[in-house]
Amino acid sequence: MIFVIITVAFLIRLISINQSLWLDEAIIVEHLKNISFFDAISKYAIADFHPPGYVILIWSWIRLFGSSEISVRIPSVIFGIGTIICVYLIGYKLVSTWFGVLSSLFLAVNPLHVYYSQEARMYSFAAFDTSLNMLFFIKLLNKEKYSFLGFILSGILLLSSDYLAIFIIFTQLAFLVLTKRYSFVKKWLLGFLISSAFLIWWVPLLIKQFQLGLTTAERVPGWKEVVGGFGLKPAILTYTKFIIGRVSIDNNLIYALVLLPTCSIFLFLLIKSFYTTSKEKYILLSWLFVPTLITWLISAFLPIFSYFRMLFVLPAFLMLIALGAVTLKKASRKIFIFLVLLIQITCTFIYLLSPNFHREDWKGLITFIEQQPNTKLVLLENTSPVSPINYYAENRQVYKGALKTFPAYNSNDIVDLEKELQNVEKTYLVDYLVEISDPNRQVAKKLESLGFVNTNTYNFNGVGFVYEYAKNN
Repeated sequence: MIFVIITVAFLIRLISINQSLWLDEAIIVEHLKNISFFDAISKYAIADFHPPGYVILIWSWIRLFGSSEISVRIPSVIFGIGTIICVYLIGYKLVSTWFGVLSSLFLAVNPLHVYYSQEARMYSFAAFDTSLNMLFFIKLLNKEKYSFLGFILSGILLLSSDYLAIFIIFTQLAFLVLTKRYSFVKKWLLGFLISSAFLIWWVPLLIKQFQLGLTTAERVPGWKEVVGGFGLKPAILTYTKFIIGRVSIDNNLIYALVLLPTCSIFLFLLIKSFYTTSKEKYILLSWLFVPTLITWLISAFLPIFSYFRMLFVLPAFLMLIALGAVTLKKASRKIFIFLVLLIQITCTFIYLLSPNFHREDWKGLITFIEQQPNTKLVLLENTSPVSPINYYAENRQVYKGALKTFPAYNSNDIVDLEKELQNVEKTYLVDYLVEISDPNRQVAKKLESLGFVNTNTYNFNGVGFVYEYAKNN
């Protein structure tokens, strides 16, 4: 049965995998394909607030398999499948084969996991490394052969994948305390110390990353709303996204009416899992709640809490849902399992088959621009063309950053548009992230002051509005 689940999961994750790269994907691909390994670690990784593991992986992968959309996303597909296998094995060891199968099935069709199994970022990598480390932690508890070595090696992967995933250390400590396995703490701690020793070289670079992160958060206030936040809303959003993924409904009333019964089904099963007699439930509860609570509290000072960053606790959430389901009587169990699968499969295929829920459509934007006759200038609300434009555009010279500084707050912060627009009768303004980069809309105001009129407006999924301006003669 598990082989069928793996096969289906793999095929699902190949659907629409060639959709346009979005900003963060294009940044890492564009940078890493053009720099040396040393620069990837010592320069690029500093600006990307993550450990070096994924950077090393993708830098190497690009040189072996190229930088096409499909190629750079295949590692995340592989890590997604690896996570499903780990969940099956964890479920098998904690409860039963049937529990392992059900848990892996829930993860295989989960819309959020499918989404990030198709993204050229480190989130699927971190979820796999966390699950693998938890598997070897359980093996270590059971005193299985080579489990200590596996725990160390998986710990190295974990520590190199994502900073938030490192909080799994506190998950395991909480479980040992809750189950009163105090004698085991020394061996567990030794394993993590050995794993940490292999990454001691990264500490100076981590300090630089942290300093840069604080500076960016202070200099660009609007960025906090993009990268994460503290409060009840992000917590509720995380729970919701764990269930329905990235799909949404524009009408808030209808959205709420759909979400209420949907989320209630999962909440009922989650609560049911609390009342099982098995002590093994504590490892899942700790896995889900301890890292989430720590991250949420830290976000009061540093904006890091977002649902996609918590993907590494999603396996624990779905295993608790499965645990709640298997405690029900046979008839009720079938109904609730059917509902969970129906909800997740529906949301997954809404995402996969509807371009409205795909990533930022830079590919569509560039295709549109290049089909327009005599386009001499496309302005961006940035200091330079963003990475997706460098990835997709054949004629990059057409695209110009309209800002001198990021962010821009007054007319002195934008470039000399009068000079740029000499002999230009028509131009386009890409409104991407304008709320952060140009909150007072200085570029649009300058265009209007120079006699340009907004003649058409186009909307590209995720990228936002693109305004066509023509000279008013």
